[in-house]
Amino acid sequence: MPSKISVRYPLWAIVGLVFALIAGASISTPALAQSAASNQKAAVQAQQALEQAGTASTQAGTASTLAGDLLQQQLAAPQQAASFVVEAGPIWSTNDANRICPALCTGKGGSFSTSWWTTVPGKMSVCQCKSN
Repeated sequence: MPSKISVRYPLWAIVGLVFALIAGASISTPALAQSAASNQKAAVQAQQALEQAGTASTQAGTASTLAGDLLQQQLAAPQQAASFVVEAGPIWSTNDANRICPALCTGKGGSFSTSWWTTVPGKMSVCQCKSN
């Protein structure tokens, strides 16, 4: 019994072959073999790109985790630092921050430094406060 050879084709290659057959194009075996080799090379290149993207994503995730840890440390002990952050809910603009943040910083024993940033888009922002 001959051994079974399995070749994975990307979806776009299969769709292209189906359209070619529907249009009445003749596809010879050498052309199909060349297309398969080309597709296999493209698949290898795509896999390598995905692996590199995964590595970059992991590195970005690690940096994000470190930033989150720093934020949690500052939220847990705001009076120990020269500056600290206070969660403020969503802040939509600098004018909004200038209205919301001073009271939050004062409530924690500090003053608003005029810096703020969004931590969860549409849900959470933080105000940076200076320790008094």
